[in-house]
Amino acid sequence: MESGVTILDLKITDYQANKPESITQGINYNGKISLIADIGANDELKRITVRVDATIFLENNVKNLINIGQITSETIFSLSGPVWDARVKKENGNFIINAALETYLIGISYDSLRGLMREKSKNSFLEKVLLPLVNPADITRADKADKNANK
Repeated sequence: MESGVTILDLKITDYQANKPESITQGINYNGKISLIADIGANDELKRITVRVDATIFLENNVKNLINIGQITSETIFSLSGPVWDARVKKENGNFIINAALETYLIGISYDSLRGLMREKSKNSFLEKVLLPLVNPADITRADKADKNANK
């Protein structure tokens, strides 16, 4: 882990497993995943919170996407003073986090979510779902997702 960055907390904040009646056990399905990362900062405590939301879909035989579940994790990172001062700025009340640090923290958060999902989904419909390896730079940021939804 980058020097000066520590994980303080990691938890699942939301989890749903849906087994639609239209899904037949024993058949392999193609899947899709929607990933959104939301980042917040606390200047006083020098902490960054990363929430990663994964919504999982199966594609049925007519290429319709069926929502089969969702999981959200929250990871709280503590940054040392020098790392915070060098990589986090506040302009007009908004935090601007260095892009490399943001991608790094999202990567850790998503990789942790993959493990949390494996553990949480045991003995459920989602236990056979493996979240894919993803380049953290490719995970949609919540602020960009909100802007795209309003277009």
